[in-house]
Amino acid sequence: MNALSKRLFDLTLAIVLLIISAPLMGGIALLVWLESPGNVFFLQERLGVHGRRFWLWKFRKFPPHWGDSGPGVTVRGDLRMTKIGAILERTKLDELPQLWNILKGEMSFVGPRPESVRFAHLFKGDVAGVLRHIPGLFGPTQIAFRNEADLYPADRNPEAYYQEVLFPQKARLDIEYFQKANCLTDINWIIRGMWVTIVGVVDWRRLATFSKTIAIDTLLIQASWTVANLLRFSGLPIGEDYHSLLAGVLVLPPVMLTVMLLSGCYKNHPPRSFGFVDAVRLVGAASSAWIVGFSLLIGLVNRNISLYLMPLGWLTLMPAVTGPRVLSRINSEKKRKGTLPDSVPEIIIYGTSPAGIALANWVVNGLSGVKLLGFLDDASKVRGKRVFGYPVLGCERDIPTISLMHHVVEIWVAVQLEAPKRVRIREVCKRQGISLVMIPETELFSRFADAVG
Repeated sequence: MNALSKRLFDLTLAIVLLIISAPLMGGIALLVWLESPGNVFFLQERLGVHGRRFWLWKFRKFPPHWGDSGPGVTVRGDLRMTKIGAILERTKLDELPQLWNILKGEMSFVGPRPESVRFAHLFKGDVAGVLRHIPGLFGPTQIAFRNEADLYPADRNPEAYYQEVLFPQKARLDIEYFQKANCLTDINWIIRGMWVTIVGVVDWRRLATFSKTIAIDTLLIQASWTVANLLRFSGLPIGEDYHSLLAGVLVLPPVMLTVMLLSGCYKNHPPRSFGFVDAVRLVGAASSAWIVGFSLLIGLVNRNISLYLMPLGWLTLMPAVTGPRVLSRINSEKKRKGTLPDSVPEIIIYGTSPAGIALANWVVNGLSGVKLLGFLDDASKVRGKRVFGYPVLGCERDIPTISLMHHVVEIWVAVQLEAPKRVRIREVCKRQGISLVMIPETELFSRFADAVG
């Protein structure tokens, strides 16, 4: 595809898509503004063809006062993102305003992803050839790294990891492809890009885990109802009672799962992070759902159904749905492995292990003058959850971002860290002006541990 035909193609498609997407873009702009009033667009200087700079347009995902503060890359669960911003990040709808960049000729529909000027120094040697091509909305790297935010390790500085690992991979992909690009391949990448954008909205791994939990709960509900019938009738019921048994197996699971889902019983997922608050919520929701389901059976299936099945079913259901979650939490906890200042305004505890939870209990209930903000933990299964009633704010890589959002004075490490990790965290804390307190090495913590033991 020569330059003129490529430009005509980009211009025509950009005009059509701008007209079609105008109502959607207007709705997004309104939601962004309603959540955090201010400019709904985020403009960032990027590198164009031959290194020429231009302003890239996006819908704003962070509060307006953030600007370019913090890391130059966005990681999964980035604390800077607004609620609407998180949705835009996952769906990639924040990229829609770049149709304007394409219309102006600063971008194309297919090309290398325009890089931030803060990474301009990386375009040297063999990878400098990337800048010979006009940047694009779709391309091999945009597809291969569709969910780039998920790729950053918990124990690495995001910007450093991007420069050392991800950027070279992207540059090689771009150079290999655009040396042999043509009209047909461009159309292919546009179609593939749109497909991956849509499919990538769903976290398929998390969905698989969630589906597994739903399937187990379905079987447990059916088993509880069956056991209740076997106990009530001292064996398999007959006649109308048998039909009621079969009806309950079909009716109760969808009714109960719907109520439990709407009640937030699956919000703290997977069950490995199941806590006391989750247990209270689950028992309440499951009890209400059981009453609703049983009432439907009476009203729609069999008015003469034995009322003894209601308490019997409830008694078998409660341990059935709570037991596996409690065991999962216990197994998870088993697998996971100074002097304190007089007044610490705000602290964060590093580690959600039993030692970290015990430390949090002491801070909250036995130590005055200290405000606990939450936890840090590198385990992805607890990220974004609440432990001991406090949020898990992030992991090692999020320390710079957290320090910008909160007035963190100290980080208390409740677990033993390997030497390299300790050095990394200490350096990060030093740059952010945060004191690092290794609690297991202090005499005070030893006395506390003995007391709670």
